Order: sequence, then structure tokens, then C-alpha cells
Amino acid sequence: MSGNKRLQITRQTGESVPTASRSGNLSEFGGLTSLKILGLMDVTITDSVPDDCVERRVRTSTSTLHNMSYGMADTLGNSENLCIWDLVHPKFQAKDDEVLFGLFDGRSGESKSSCQMASQLKDRFGQCLKIELEKLEDLDTVLCALRRTFLGLDRDLSPLAQEDEGKGGVSALVAYIKGVTLYTANVGDAVAVLVKKSDAFNLVSHKHIPWNPTEVSRIKQAGGFVSEDGLLNGELDISRSFGQYHLVPIVNSNPYIETTTLTEDDDFLIMASKSFWDAMSYNTAVDIARAGMRIYGDLMHASQKLRDIAISYGAREHMVVMLIGVGDLFKKKEPLDGAEYVQHKKRPKYTEGPADALKYLKPEIEPPQGDVAMVFTYIKDSSRLWEGVSTQMAIAVKEHFNIMRRQLRSIGGYEVKNEGDAMMASFSSVPAAVLWCLKVQELLVAADWPQEILDSEEGKTIWSDTDPKYEIYRGLSVRMGIHCGRPVSHRDEVTRRMDYYGPMVNRAARICNSADGGEICVSSDVIKVMKQMELLGTLEDSDSPDAEHIREITKLGNVVFDIGEKKLKGLETPETLYLLYTGQLSVRFSKDQKRAAGPQNLGTQEVVKQEVVKQPMYLDANSVVTLQNICLRLERLVSGAVTKHGRASDEALKLLSLPINEGADQDVLACIADNCIARIENCDSQLYMIKSGPFVEVYESLSKALDRDPGYIMRALQTYVGMM
Repeated sequence: MSGNKRLQITRQTGESVPTASRSGNLSEFGGLTSLKILGLMDVTITDSVPDDCVERRVRTSTSTLHNMSYGMADTLGNSENLCIWDLVHPKFQAKDDEVLFGLFDGRSGESKSSCQMASQLKDRFGQCLKIELEKLEDLDTVLCALRRTFLGLDRDLSPLAQEDEGKGGVSALVAYIKGVTLYTANVGDAVAVLVKKSDAFNLVSHKHIPWNPTEVSRIKQAGGFVSEDGLLNGELDISRSFGQYHLVPIVNSNPYIETTTLTEDDDFLIMASKSFWDAMSYNTAVDIARAGMRIYGDLMHASQKLRDIAISYGAREHMVVMLIGVGDLFKKKEPLDGAEYVQHKKRPKYTEGPADALKYLKPEIEPPQGDVAMVFTYIKDSSRLWEGVSTQMAIAVKEHFNIMRRQLRSIGGYEVKNEGDAMMASFSSVPAAVLWCLKVQELLVAADWPQEILDSEEGKTIWSDTDPKYEIYRGLSVRMGIHCGRPVSHRDEVTRRMDYYGPMVNRAARICNSADGGEICVSSDVIKVMKQMELLGTLEDSDSPDAEHIREITKLGNVVFDIGEKKLKGLETPETLYLLYTGQLSVRFSKDQKRAAGPQNLGTQEVVKQEVVKQPMYLDANSVVTLQNICLRLERLVSGAVTKHGRASDEALKLLSLPINEGADQDVLACIADNCIARIENCDSQLYMIKSGPFVEVYESLSKALDRDPGYIMRALQTYVGMM
């Protein structure tokens, strides 16, 4: 019942005394003996409510904490025990700007000790953290208090696990917000994701799984091992946890802690347990949460939507999903009036388009017409990657298109079409096109590429010269080109997708071809439009989409390089081109200049080839003898002697071969080697004829048919396929 702000539960007259037809007071929940979870957030209650206990969770808090909207949803799954708990502590330490959230996931719904430990952590964590924060000295930090709280509680909970021989355990995830600083700490596999308003997201927790490289080394040092199926000592799928005392010190409760300074760009925080993340990817969770907020207008219903879809995706175990609107911290507080209830928004009608995997994002915009900004993209060295790692390349191309399409929906662009590895997109304004390209380039560096792509020469990681810890190239490298103008537009009668034609489109495609991997190449018209918009002087206070896009571009720190006038292939008029980068990726320009001027240019390669050709060739007598033996064996094979008499012995080959002395002259060895090579080539031709002999008549018939009618083969194949 959580989230029903207009629901009121009151005692009615005549229900206080049980009768034959009435079992008692219908507003009393105490009579529900099998009640496990009772959600009454935002519900008005005038009657008594049962208290929390180890076997029952009752929520009566509000959905607004510390000026932040809040929503949560949970399910017991297939378990009959309550082994997962959430913690919400508003006004933590009696301070209005502090709030504590927690999630405690018992590792087994059948383990009594795990359920008891999760309940105890929910009840005691806030008080223990408060005590540790009060103990802080000059050199101590909040991180020290969080770490001591985790370790101290793990020590105090050990008696609860004695019944299960120490095998009970709990994964924990805590978010402590103090002002605009977010502290997250976790052990186990509960995960927190901080979502930006730009649809980007950051993981602010760490999955403690045994096969993580850092955990593997720690486990080995503690005397443990990781089995082939990724389990610690062959029984546990996490490496850090509350409890699991039978595996101490291999398993410990030392948490991963991360500190984040929240900004206006942050939107909301997702905290969820293992069962949820096993069924849903980070991208999908972000998309569904945004769709729920857009459709229903609050985080409570959005969290319920996340839970329901995770169940439909196959989640069967207990789970908790929590959404925290950290972006509300930067909104101005508005006085509450009597009409606090907000009616749910109507579900928007989605437009046509390639939205199967994007149905939870914003609907695709209508195709722009008139003055548009056109963008072409293409993956550099895609042919080599398809030949080298085709399976992994298919996965990588799909990921690269997903990144682009997500940003198209977020910023407001229209996917015209994609052919192979290339995409054509249109935008109603130049700032939207520029922002899309800049964001996609940054997201491609951080994408989850297959390891084979990262190991390849084309997708290897390249680090910044100024900051060796920062990656400027990683995975697929995409070239982009932007041009603006007024193309000819036409909607296809069959697909109903808009397409664009004309010289403007041709120029945009040629500009893309002028870029290298990881570069955004733009025309002088694009730069002119951007400068005009920046000089208007009214963008800072404007709410228009263009003004918002300009502000986001400024935050990214765009850098422009003038690369001069270039003659574009197939176009008569040259074009002055510019390269755009974000502030963090601007070092790509100097890196590319160094690579272009390095030792791998064409002139150096020619010099190396000349030196190799001039080197004298030395023939070894033993190598020539081996070549002779190969030649003789091939000749026996062609003559059919192998079929009749079997493989020739070394003695027989020695009798047939020419005697060669170890000190033979190089000219003599070269003459013998040339003779053997000619004979080997002759054997190769004869073997080919033997192999293809039965098909000679077929080849001749096909040749005659093609001379008479070139389309004969195609029609014959179509007929064959129809018969099959």
C-alpha cells in the first residue's frame, strides 16, 4: 500500500467486538498471523500498527526525506522467510542535512542465522555508526567510522551464526548522505548505481566476487582458493560478507567505500540486491526507472515497476529495490499546500522507430525537416576486426549502436538509417548534434567491450601523455562528421522512415570520411552557428533546448582545432574543417599528431624494405636436403606410388636424392633449390587437377551457361532453394 497518499486506514464503529459474521476490527493488522511485509509509506493511519520483528517488516516512513524523493519495492520471492531488510534513517544524528539508507541481504532464505543477522544489522547499524562518528578525532574521517562500524558489527553478530556452524552471511550496502556528500560502503554483491541527468551512470559500489583479480590475490594470501566455477573454496560466490565465520579470514567484512560529491548533474541513486542485478543490466534498470518517473511521476511507483519487470525477467529470489532522488537536493524548496496529491501522468504514445531495446527511454522525436544538422558515423578499421574477431565484433557493434541510440533518445535526435557499421542521424539544431557526438565519444571509451576487442591492435587502450591514468582510446574507435543545411527529405512509403538527399547530405558524408577514429570533424557552417548562439548572451537564463544543450557542451569543456581547408572527395568546392573534442579527450589531437609524424609513415617503410632486399641470402645445405626430400615425397604421391607401396623410407629417399656436401658452394645450392621449387609447383598443379578432375565437365558446362546467360546461376540457385 506504500505510495497511496490518499489512502486512510481508520477504525469503524461496530468493528471493535468480534461477531459470528465479523472476525474483529478490520483496521487491525495484528490478526494477520502470516504477515511478513507491510508497506504503509505515505498512508494515513489512525489505528495501531504492528511493530517490526525478526519475522515481520513494517514500513511507515514518508516518501520524502531530507528534501529528497524516495521509493522502494521488495518481494520475498520463493522464500518463506524474511531475510532481506532495508534501512531508512531520516535526520540522522538529529541533523536535517543527514540521512542514512541501508540494504541488508541474507545470503540464504533457508538460513535462520542469515535472517537474524540481516534484521540485527537493520536495527543496529545506524546507532553503531552514530557512535563511531562521535568518536572521530582530528585525523579520522567518515570513511574510518564506516569501516569500524562494519568490522565491529561483524564481530558482535558472530553468536547468531553458531546454530548454522558459522555458515550464515549477509551482503550489505549503505548510503550515507551528509549535505551534498554521498558515502557508499558495501560488502558482497549488492550494488549502487548513481544516475546522471544525461543518462550516464557510475557504479558507486564494488561487487566482491571471488574471481575479481584483486580479490583472487587476497584470497590466496589468506589460504583460500577459487574453484573453476568461480566459487570461493568451492562453496561461496562472494568474497566479502557479514558472517560466513567458517571461512574467516578468507572472507571478511572490510567494506569498499566510495565518496562522491553530488552535483546538479546527478539525478537519482539505485540500490538493489543481488537477485535484481542478476536479472537486469545497469542500462536497462536506468531506462526503466526513468520511464517509470516519466509515466507515474514519483520514485515509489518507479521502484515498483523495476521490481515487477525484474520478476518478469526471471528473478525468483528475494529482492529489494531502492530509488533515492539525490537530484532533489539542488531544487528549490516549495511550500506544501493542501493539494499535495499529484495525479499520475498518462502513459505517452511512442512513435515508430527502432525502439525494441529502447522502449523505456524517451520516445523518438519526429524527423526534423527544413534546416537540420546531419551526422554520419563510421567505425575505424572495422573490416580488420570483423576478419580477426568476428563473434566479439558483433557484440561490440551492438553495444556501440546501443550507446548511440540511448543518447539519441536522451538529447533528441532521429536515427535515419544504419548500414553495416555506419549510422546516419539528423537533429533539429546544431547544438544537439554537437552534444550528441561529444557524449558518445566519452561513453565509447568507458563502454563494456569484449576482451578480445581490447586485446586487438585496433581496440587496445591508449593512455594520455599528460595523465597516464586516463584512457583516451579504448575499444571501438568511431569517426564522426557534422554538417548543417537544408536537405531534401522524403518519407519511405514502406518503412515510414524519413530519409534525406541532396548535396548537403553528400558533404556531411565526405566530412565524416575526412575524420580519423575518435575524431569529430565539422564544417565551417557548424562552427558559425555555434558562435552565433554563444554570442546571443541570453542562453544562461533561457529554458530552450538549444540553451540547455549549449550549457551541457560548456560543462564538457569542448575544444576546437582548425585543421584548415580540405578538398573533399567527389566534391568540387573545398571545405574548411574543424575537429571537436571534449576537454578530457582533447589530448587526442596531440597524440594523433605524434602518431602521424612517428616512425610508421610511408617514407620510413620504404627505406626498411630497401635495406631488407639488399641483405645477402645464405642457403644451408641441410635445408636444401630437406627441400629435396619434400619434393621427392610429393612426386611419389602424384605418381600413385604411396597408394601401392606405402610411405617411402628415409633410405629410399636418400638413394633418389642428389648428394650435397656440407661445404657446397652457394651457387650450387641455389641451383638445386630452384630445381626442387619448380618440381614442387608442378606437383601442386597435378594434385589440383587430380582433386578437381571429376568436376571438369561441370566447370565446362557452367562456363558455357554463363557465356550464354550470366543470370543462369542465380535462377538455378533460387529454384534449388525453392525446392528445398
